[in-house]
Formats: sequence, C-alpha cells, structure tokens
Amino acid sequence: MQAVQKAPEGTPAAGGMFVVIVHSAEDVEGKHHTNPYVHIYFKGEERKTKHVKKNKDPKWNEEFSFMLEEPPIHEKMHVKVRQTRKKRKTDHTEGFLMEETKPKTVEDVETVDVYTAKGFLSTGHRYLDVRTNEEFAKSHVEEALNIPYMFKTDEGRVINPDFLSQVASVCKKDEHLIVACNAGGRGSRACVDLLNEGYDHVANMGGGYSAWVDAGFAGDKPPEDLKIACKFRPKEN
Repeated sequence: MQAVQKAPEGTPAAGGMFVVIVHSAEDVEGKHHTNPYVHIYFKGEERKTKHVKKNKDPKWNEEFSFMLEEPPIHEKMHVKVRQTRKKRKTDHTEGFLMEETKPKTVEDVETVDVYTAKGFLSTGHRYLDVRTNEEFAKSHVEEALNIPYMFKTDEGRVINPDFLSQVASVCKKDEHLIVACNAGGRGSRACVDLLNEGYDHVANMGGGYSAWVDAGFAGDKPPEDLKIACKFRPKEN
C-alpha cells in the first residue's frame, strides 16, 4: 500500500492545493504566435508560463498551484495564450532594414468583464478612467486615475491631444492598466493608442463604468445618480 502524502504545511483545513498543468497549444492564430506564453487568472491571482520563441504549436508542460480556503465551486478560471510584443522600426542606415511593425487596431485590444477587472485591481492593476472630468466627478472607481481621452466642444467630441503625454506622466509602460470609459467605446480607442505607444499590459473594461455600476460595485445609490447617459448603451426594457 502506498502511503498518502501529507498536505503541504499551511494548507487550510477545509481547503487544499489546486494544481493547474499547462501542457501545450496547437495552431495558435498568427497574431498570437510571437513568443507566446499562457496567462492564467484565478481568484485574484495571476500565473504566467515561460515564453516560447516564434512557435504556432508551443509546448510548456508547466505546473502552477493555488492555495484555496475552500473547494473551487462555481469559480471561473481565465486562461489565455498571449504574445510578447516587440517594437520594431524601419531603418535604412547602411543598408540595414528592419521590418516595420503593423499598427495595432481595435481587434488587438483585450477586453475583460467587470468581474475580471475588479479582480485585477485587487492584485495591483491600475484603473485608468478616460471619461471627461465631468463624468469622473459624478462617480468613479476608488483610486482611479482620470485622464480624458476626449473632450466635449461646441463642434462635438475631439480627442485630447495630450492624452499620451499625460498618461506617461503618471504611468510606466510596463504597468498593468485597466482602461475604462462610460460604455466601452472610448476605452477601446484609448487602448489602441496606448498599445501603439508601447504599453503592453492594457485591457479595456467591457461595458465601461456603466457596467461597473450595473454589477453593484459602485454602492447603493440609484444607477441614474451614478451613470452618464450614453447613446451607444442599449436601453433596458
């Protein structure tokens, strides 16, 4: 009879160690096979595999553990294959040519739901609110940074020409940022500009601050006291 191993020291009485093994991926989509790695997010904790150089069928065979207080019933684990982005530029000096990186588009933006975003914030991600100062003043996420992506003018909304420089004054390019507006549109466009500027760890919060309010994360005030109306936001029946 084989002896049963004791649980690791510090294991909760009603919980235990939850082990995740990342084996491999097959036929990874083209835009994701530049030095792919796996990003795991579970119960507010993150894990990452090593990077595999330029491979559409990467193999990792790495093991990760999570110490749990109770069995993981009805819990969601987010697992995603991501890439390491590298900035490149065209240089014709002395006959040397480097391929120019294709600009990022909205399709390259990672979008997370409000629940995932809230979990990321608890692990040190920063919340970048790109709504106008007026929207931000009405209600906002605690400890959020407010740098408007657009301004309201008599001619309509115009992009803030100093947006990137203002972000650079308070955020480093290797920081993890959750970007959000009121409903998701401005946040997505802001993420595109940030990605093209070299901010590799940005994610747009789907639904924006309105979704945050709908999820009950903004307190007990009526939603109409917290949200700014948005013509792109579907009306509730």
